[in-house]
Amino acid sequence: MSEAAAAATAATPAPVTTGAVTPTAADPAAAAAAAAAAPTASWYEKIGDPAITELVTTKGWNKDLAEVGPNIVKSYAHLEKLMGAEKAGRTVEIPDFEKGDEASIKAFNTRMGVPEDPSKYDLKLPAGGVADTEFSNAMAGVMHKAGVPARQATMLAAAYQEFEASRNAANTIAEQQRYEQEDKGLKTEWGAAYDNKMSLASAAAKSLGVKPEALDALQKVAGYGQVMKMFADIASKVGEDNFVTGERTETNGKMTPAEASVAMKALMADKDARAALMDKYHPRHAEFKARKSQLAAWEVGQ
Repeated sequence: MSEAAAAATAATPAPVTTGAVTPTAADPAAAAAAAAAAPTASWYEKIGDPAITELVTTKGWNKDLAEVGPNIVKSYAHLEKLMGAEKAGRTVEIPDFEKGDEASIKAFNTRMGVPEDPSKYDLKLPAGGVADTEFSNAMAGVMHKAGVPARQATMLAAAYQEFEASRNAANTIAEQQRYEQEDKGLKTEWGAAYDNKMSLASAAAKSLGVKPEALDALQKVAGYGQVMKMFADIASKVGEDNFVTGERTETNGKMTPAEASVAMKALMADKDARAALMDKYHPRHAEFKARKSQLAAWEVGQ
């Protein structure tokens, strides 16, 4: 080597090494180790679609495929069911009711089973029910406006009519119980004169032209007992024997406990009656004694 060549070699710096050795084809083991250490793409990234990557991440499927695979399959199965229903025409798009898109709302209602016209509703009455056409027509219009399907409308109407029937039956029972209670009160108040008073009350109502349905309505408002006492009182003030129409009303002279009590006091205040009662040989002794006994029985309702 010439002196110039030697000097050039000495002036050239030696290559610097960092400790990492670049594998070569002559070192297969080193190449395999390097490949194993390098990061690998996940299963969804290998698809190469950013939208897929976003979906997987949003769904929480960005894990090992063996772990999330069942969930992905289930999701796909549900999607197939939905798509199958849609193809069969069984899905609907819910309109924006707030915006009032009439066309969309009408289309939605039609798909849900709302009839085209309120008259198409079948609001059946229960067996033995009384038709209320005015009410049925009004409710049909309301249900149609509210978008109630025909099947549900029929069910609602039947439920309402069943409720009404039940309530009417309960009201009838309550009215009967109230009548029985008030009638019992009249029997207690009138005692032995009960039949006579009832006869007079009925005659008075008839003579005044009060029809049975009007009398019934009046009793429902004011109470059976109060109405019967009112007409009996009218009869007693006008005259029992010949009430208005001249028709004879049989009373048998019986008194209520209150009337008998007043009559008893009057009897005992009568000096002739007292004298006759105290003298068993008095010509009227038996008469006043019988009168006193009868009044005493009426006072206790007998």
